Amino acid sequence: MQIFCGKYLKIGYPRPGMRDTFLFDLDGTLVTMELDFIFIRKHIDAIVVNYGYPEELLDAKVSTLETIKSAVTYAQAKGLDWEHLNQEASAYLKKVESEAASRAVPIEGARTILQILKEKKMKIGIITRNNRNVAVQVLKKCDLCQYIDVILARDDVNRVKPHPDHVVKGMQRLNSVPEQTVVLGDHHFEIVAGNRAGCFTVGFLSGSGTRETLKEADLILDSIKDLKAVLPQLEQ
Repeated sequence: MQIFCGKYLKIGYPRPGMRDTFLFDLDGTLVTMELDFIFIRKHIDAIVVNYGYPEELLDAKVSTLETIKSAVTYAQAKGLDWEHLNQEASAYLKKVESEAASRAVPIEGARTILQILKEKKMKIGIITRNNRNVAVQVLKKCDLCQYIDVILARDDVNRVKPHPDHVVKGMQRLNSVPEQTVVLGDHHFEIVAGNRAGCFTVGFLSGSGTRETLKEADLILDSIKDLKAVLPQLEQ
């Protein structure tokens, strides 16, 4: 039994021979929050450099969360003020995420798909690199809360996507297994995490992903609304 958004949700056990567990990314997949990732990266880079992290170690290919983690590790090793570095960078991320959450709107078709899955008795989880408070705020604002059985935010795992911790823990919470789980997202982080966990993966072009960055997905769709047409195949 899980408790979410003030409600009790009964989680059943997997039914053999079918996919009955769906783990969704949030921003860019179910909702849009209008986060300016380029601006956020520049600001985080400026913070960590100000605390002594060398500019030459900055890597645009990794996420801001990984940049903060690397900078904290570096600062600890060099005897720098890693605690204030971590506090300032983390506080900035929470601030911009909270502001974006207030602007969040569901992507066309998201509510319909979640309603269909819930009517089919499917198990639905959210796996997000946002913090938990923001994730819950967004789901409530977009009126999607009632469809979700479990949320796994960055607060809930030791290693965020693309590491499979999000997916593995999601399956554990929902009493599921890789063969019965579909991982869905707009970023290659979800695809890599899902593939590493042995799940079926679906990439959406509705957010930051492209056909090139999502090429390792088992299936690529334009948007969440297109999932309805392929659900019968996914459930097999």
